[in-house]
Amino acid sequence: MHSSEERMKLQETICENITVRDGELFVEAVDAFSLVREYGSPLYVTSEAQLRLNYRKIFESFTREYPKTLVMCAMKANNNMAVRRVLSDEGAGGEAFGPGELWALLKSGANPKKCVLNGAYKEDFELKLAIENGVRINADSYNELVRIAELARELNRVAEVRIRLRLQVPEFELVPAQAGGKTIAERFAKSKFGLSTEQAVECARFIMKNTDALYFTGYSFHLGRQSLDTGHFAMTIREMINAAHEVELQTGAVAKVINIGGGIPSSVRDAEGHGTSGEVPPVEQYAKAMAAALRQGVADGLLKDEPVLEIEPGRSVVGNSTVLLTTIKLVKRNQGRTWAVMDAGGNQLTRIDSSHYFYYALKAHHNPGDLCAEPEPVDVAGYLCSGDTLCADTPIRRPQEGDILAILDAGMYAETTACQFNGRPRPATVMVNGGAVTVIKRRETIEDVFSTQRVSERYAGMNDKGLVPEVDK
Repeated sequence: MHSSEERMKLQETICENITVRDGELFVEAVDAFSLVREYGSPLYVTSEAQLRLNYRKIFESFTREYPKTLVMCAMKANNNMAVRRVLSDEGAGGEAFGPGELWALLKSGANPKKCVLNGAYKEDFELKLAIENGVRINADSYNELVRIAELARELNRVAEVRIRLRLQVPEFELVPAQAGGKTIAERFAKSKFGLSTEQAVECARFIMKNTDALYFTGYSFHLGRQSLDTGHFAMTIREMINAAHEVELQTGAVAKVINIGGGIPSSVRDAEGHGTSGEVPPVEQYAKAMAAALRQGVADGLLKDEPVLEIEPGRSVVGNSTVLLTTIKLVKRNQGRTWAVMDAGGNQLTRIDSSHYFYYALKAHHNPGDLCAEPEPVDVAGYLCSGDTLCADTPIRRPQEGDILAILDAGMYAETTACQFNGRPRPATVMVNGGAVTVIKRRETIEDVFSTQRVSERYAGMNDKGLVPEVDK
């Protein structure tokens, strides 16, 4: 864990388009105080310029090292359709997991030819949606390939398919997984995803016998957030190439695409790193490692030609583009600790509990004299019935009720996993472009929270018949 001074530095070095000026937080040209005054609190605020910059960094870093790269941004990290529209405008492809993400991806203007559908199991209607629109499919079982072929024939189409692999990388037997205490190999051994090389051979044979309905282009595998080590991504590609070579020898199926999935971290404050900030390699190093591994596969004769490299970044594109603005409603001091109780909660940042995310917060608006005060450690807590500590031991100068805090790096897995626990409506989201602000997701109401529930005629006439215990006065 970092010292208070290091935390202050990591907090205030936010990103290129979300900055602190004279103690005030700005998203592009708009200050946080004005945003909360106009649009309420809590509030997700996204910088359009930062979104574009993040995508361009990844795209340019990879295509500089390996021109045949397709960047397919993962919808799971942030499925806001306005965010996706901006990425489509930049030329980004997209990765969808399930019918909802696929529908939103297509509805928001993504080029279907640059999109892929993932999932351990896929319903027929989502497979049809993918096939009809020309979205490639990462197949996860033999039975799924049979269904894809049947559906493609019904639609008089040829479906582009890849095989999702289940790899055994020897080096991973001893490497601890970043997302937990076990090794990467142990975590993958329990994963539901992917097919062994032997099963891939069987699938490839089926594809090659059904070329009227299926078009094989390659393989996918998702190392993901299990490691920050660029060498581990290179090892994974090496094992994918070995599997591809074995399948080609037995079936003639040539790999034209290697899809390595996501896993590129978001920033020096990588929330998935559980506070190990400052140890994140730059994106250029990931690009160099993957490009070298692919070219080595060609040099070794395991691949006939350089394949297309597909990557599916999520957090590195959207993570630091967004802050969650929230207001201190209560300051409590007791037994040597200070709590700032906010009008946001763990239901807006659910990965704190589910994946042990570590967030940084800072004052977004200062009162006179605040900047001269020494920071004190504050536990930034939410409004839920659970403990929901959002940011522990956060250095804050003179925390007071009414102060606005900005929780950083809320662009990834915050809105997409936000829930309505305790009947709390979810916040609005705005996008800032220079000095212009656009609402891209309206604030929910309590009526919205309960709008899908129905009290049928059977229950409508029921009323409370219980007794109220008397209390001595």
